Order: sequence, then C-alpha cells, then structure tokens
Amino acid sequence: MLKGVGAELVASIIFGATSVSAHYDGNQLLALCQNKSPDFCLGYIAGIAEAMAGGPVGKWVACVPPRLTFRQLTDITMQLLNDHPELRHHAAASLVAKALSEAFPCPPAPVSPSPGVTE
Repeated sequence: MLKGVGAELVASIIFGATSVSAHYDGNQLLALCQNKSPDFCLGYIAGIAEAMAGGPVGKWVACVPPRLTFRQLTDITMQLLNDHPELRHHAAASLVAKALSEAFPCPPAPVSPSPGVTE
C-alpha cells in the first residue's frame, strides 16, 4: 500500500520526538492542507493510513485499498473536516483515522461454528 512513503516519514509522523499527532487538531490540519503546507498534509495523512494498515489507530480500523493515491486519502480526510466543523477540535490523527475508517470499513470477520455444532 502507499508506495513511496518512507518508513522514516511514517515514524516521524506517528512516533516523532515532537509527538506530532498530539499537537495538531482538525482545525490546524485543515489549514495546513488548504494552503500552508500541502506536502506535510499529504505525508501526515499517508502516515496515519500506513499506521492503520498495521492495526487500529485509537478505536478506528480501516481496510484501505492498496492502490489508493495520496490525493484520494487527502480528499477523504478533507471531506470529513469540511463536512463536520463540530469535530475539528479533536486530534488530527483521530480525525484522519475516523475518515478512513468510515470510507473503508473492514468486512466483518467470519464466525467459526463452535466445535461440535453442525449446521
């Protein structure tokens, strides 16, 4: 998934020394994406998506398709930020994870029958 995003970029976004995800809220991410730093915006959102490929981010889980572009990830996040201004005070990482989780829900896990139970 998301070829071209270096492990260092993802690590610095998710686990950076400045704890980036804890310092940005949705209002700040929206401003960065709209006009201040579109490259940072793309990297930030791609980093959250990459982290979600390894498991949940907070309570959010997403099954992001493998050939999605950075622009698509950003468009999905921007749609949430624009459509829900009442949520923008929340942490940016949580809002990105929420947007991707809602856009790409994972299919439910198959339920195995209990041993000894026949259908």
